[in-house]
Amino acid sequence: MNLVVENTNYEIVDDNDMPANFFAQCYQKPEGGFVIQIKETVYNGACYNNNYAFRCFICHEICHVMLFWLDFTPISARSFGDTEIEPFRSVEWQAKALTGEVMIPYEA
Repeated sequence: MNLVVENTNYEIVDDNDMPANFFAQCYQKPEGGFVIQIKETVYNGACYNNNYAFRCFICHEICHVMLFWLDFTPISARSFGDTEIEPFRSVEWQAKALTGEVMIPYEA
């Protein structure tokens, strides 16, 4: 299915087609845009069982696409040798932070 983002879509995949410790994943397509793959149990839990953790996993992957739109360049794609990167500069940290802003009510 297509999302609102041009050349970006999502796929519901069999749980066995993704590592056990992954719930969803996002990757950039060579021709541009992204594919968000979501495990079937995660998708069903988010849609039909009101599982907010599963909804957050999906939102996290969407946030990766949003960050790309905002021209956030993942620092993890750059080479720094053995130098440790500050957590707030990592693409995963940024996606987690944005997910929290989107999913958690302000008053909470």
